[in-house]
Amino acid sequence: QVRMPFPPSSDPRLASSLFGSPVEYDQPCAAFSLSSETLDKPLRMADPDAFRDAEQICQRELAKLGDRNTLGDRVQRLLLERQNSFPSLETTARLLYVTPRTLHRRLQREQTSYKQILREVRHALAIEHLKSGRLSVEEIAWTLGYSDVANFRRAFRQWEGVAPCDYRQHRHTDINLCGPFSTPGWLLLDSVAPIPNSEQRMQQIPAHLRTHLTGRPALLVALVLLLSSNASQAEARCEKTLRWNDDPPFSMELADGSIGGIDVEVHRAVLERLGCRPVLRKLPWARALEDLKQGRLDVLPGAFRRPEREEYAHFSGAVLPASRNILFASRQAIESWPISRLTELGGLPFRLGAQINVQYGSDYQVLMSDPGYADSVVMVNSRPSLRNMIAKDRIDGVIADEHTGTWEIRQLGLSRLITATDVVVSTDAAEVAFSKRSNDQNFVYAYAATIRELVSDGSYQRIVSRYLRP
Repeated sequence: QVRMPFPPSSDPRLASSLFGSPVEYDQPCAAFSLSSETLDKPLRMADPDAFRDAEQICQRELAKLGDRNTLGDRVQRLLLERQNSFPSLETTARLLYVTPRTLHRRLQREQTSYKQILREVRHALAIEHLKSGRLSVEEIAWTLGYSDVANFRRAFRQWEGVAPCDYRQHRHTDINLCGPFSTPGWLLLDSVAPIPNSEQRMQQIPAHLRTHLTGRPALLVALVLLLSSNASQAEARCEKTLRWNDDPPFSMELADGSIGGIDVEVHRAVLERLGCRPVLRKLPWARALEDLKQGRLDVLPGAFRRPEREEYAHFSGAVLPASRNILFASRQAIESWPISRLTELGGLPFRLGAQINVQYGSDYQVLMSDPGYADSVVMVNSRPSLRNMIAKDRIDGVIADEHTGTWEIRQLGLSRLITATDVVVSTDAAEVAFSKRSNDQNFVYAYAATIRELVSDGSYQRIVSRYLRP
C-alpha cells in the first residue's frame, strides 16, 4: 500500500499500475508498506564488496580528522558517517543540538560554512570512489547526493579541472564505468526533483520504463516518489500543538480576538524558527498534563519537572530567565512593615492573602507551618480578587508571579495603591515539557537552543516589554 501527501492526478490509475498496489492520496505523510515476507527477501542489487569499499573510504576520511574537534570537524564527521544521505543544514544543527542560525554563525567564525564542508566531503569521497573503480560515474553522483549526474560532472570539473571519466582514465583504471546505468531502476534516481503533483511525477519516468516496471514490486520507484517531496513541503507538514489558557500576561485572548501573551509569542517564535507551524489549544492545567501524557499535546510551557512527569515528558531545562514569585503589598503596608524575607511576617500583624492549592515556595511553607498564622491568611480562588481586597484594605499583601502581578495591577488600575516589594518568595525556574510520544530528544535540544538564542539576541526581552511596558 502506498500513501501520498498530495491530491490525485487526473489519471490516478497510472500510479496504481506502476506500484502494483492501491495508492491513497491527501495523506498526512508520504509512506508505503511492505509485507514482512518482502522485507526478508535479499536485495537483488546488493553489492557487499561495494559496501565494504564505501565503508573503508569513509573510515579513511574519518581517520584523517584524528582528534581535531572544531565545530567544522564535527560537521565533517557527521557528513562522513551519513554519506549515503547527507543531513541537511537543519538536520545537522539538530544533531549538534544548536539552531541552524547558530550553526551557520559559529562556522563563519571558523571561516567556513556547511556548504563548503559538504563540498569538501563530496570532493574527497568522489576521488576515493573513482580510484576504487567499483561504481559508475552515475552511481557515484547518486551516492554523493546529486539529483543530476550533470551537476556532479560540473562540480568535479571545478575541483579537478577534468571530467570524472578523464580523471579515472588518468588513474589507469581499466574498468569502463563512465556510461549510463545498466539497470533501468537506477535511472529513476538520477532526477529526484520537486515535482508539483503525481501526474507530473509519473511523466518524469520514460514510457518504456513504466512498461518495464508495471505490476512489479517497484521499491526503488516508491523511494524516488517519496524522496521527490521537497524539503519545504516536509517542513510545512511539521505542526506542534501548544497549550494556552486565560493566564495573562503569559497567554490570553487579545482585544482583536487573536491569542497572544509572553509565552504564546515566545514559543510561537521558537517553533517558526524550527520550521514548525504552532497550533494553539486552550486547555486547563490538569487536562494539559493528561494530553501531554497521551501525545495529544506536543509542547507545554511553564511546567516544573517532577519524577512522575518525566515518565511521559522530555524537559527543556531552565532555558528562560526565572519568573520569580514576589510579595506585592499596599504602599502603606510596605512603609509600616519593611521586611526582606517572607518568614518575617510571622511576628507581624500583616494580613496576607493567597490562592487556594497554590504552592509559593519554601518560605511560604515555613510560614504556613505555624497554625496560628495559617488561620489568619485569607484564602481565595481568584488572583484578581486578592488585588481588589488590598484596594479595599481587607488584606495588606499577596504573593504572585512578578509578571502576572504587575499585569493584573495595571489592568485593575491599582498601580498607585499596590506595588511590588523587594521580598522574593521563590525563584524556581519553570521548564518547557514535551510529549515523548510526539517529540524526540533531538527536537528538544534544538528547541532549547532556539530559546537560548531568543534570550541572547534580545528577542525574549522585547516580547516581555511589549506586555509589561510601564
